[in-house]
Amino acid sequence: MRVIRRPESITADLQVEMVKELDGHVLKCVKDQNGNHVVQKCIECVDPVSMQFIVEAFRGQVYSLSTHPYGCRVIQRILEHCTPEQTKPILDELHSQTEALVQDQYGNYVIQHVLEHGRPEDKSKIVAEIRGKVLVLSQHKFASNAVEKCITHSCRPERAILIDEVCSYNDGSGHSALFTMMKDQYANYVVQKMIDVSEPNQRKVLIRKIQPYVIHLRKYPYGKHILAKLEKFFMKNNEINPFVSPPNGTL
Repeated sequence: MRVIRRPESITADLQVEMVKELDGHVLKCVKDQNGNHVVQKCIECVDPVSMQFIVEAFRGQVYSLSTHPYGCRVIQRILEHCTPEQTKPILDELHSQTEALVQDQYGNYVIQHVLEHGRPEDKSKIVAEIRGKVLVLSQHKFASNAVEKCITHSCRPERAILIDEVCSYNDGSGHSALFTMMKDQYANYVVQKMIDVSEPNQRKVLIRKIQPYVIHLRKYPYGKHILAKLEKFFMKNNEINPFVSPPNGTL
């Protein structure tokens, strides 16, 4: 097993011959506790052309593999090491299931990987699926991580649209989406990320939208995280914190 998991230690020709032994057994190996490491190492070390049979085995199986504890790792290695022609059908299947994948405990890592390392056009397709759902997905344990990555790795115009969505929408019960997110155990981290990466003018708007809720935020454990984030931001930039209460306790 150790030799198989270290194909970089043998000649290229022998690598190809060994890899061929996986043909017909790819999916079984990918879902195996030890076999998945072998497949990952082969993808990392062997010429992508020789890996085509692995890509072919994944057709129609991308969602299933992306939501598997071992399969999600192999999908990420494919995206890292295979050619654009090989990764295109993989990405096409991912894009057709983005909303479901971001809510999966393993699938969300695959989407995060595309957001961090993928092409701009693939990032944009993911952001397009997140738009209009920022509030709901930000309150989800797993999807919130992908929303954070959208905020961090999207282009400026797309990031501005996502932040504006939070600043402008209500949660359906008359409350501000921003307020709902700030006091949520997962979504508060999305708001913190927005504070970190927003453009100066939009950050001013965001802070202005937060200000009316300062007194309320102090009552919520996760709301306090937002206030602490803002305090650190103002200190780092040598700005006066407008949210600090005067001595008499009033705003």
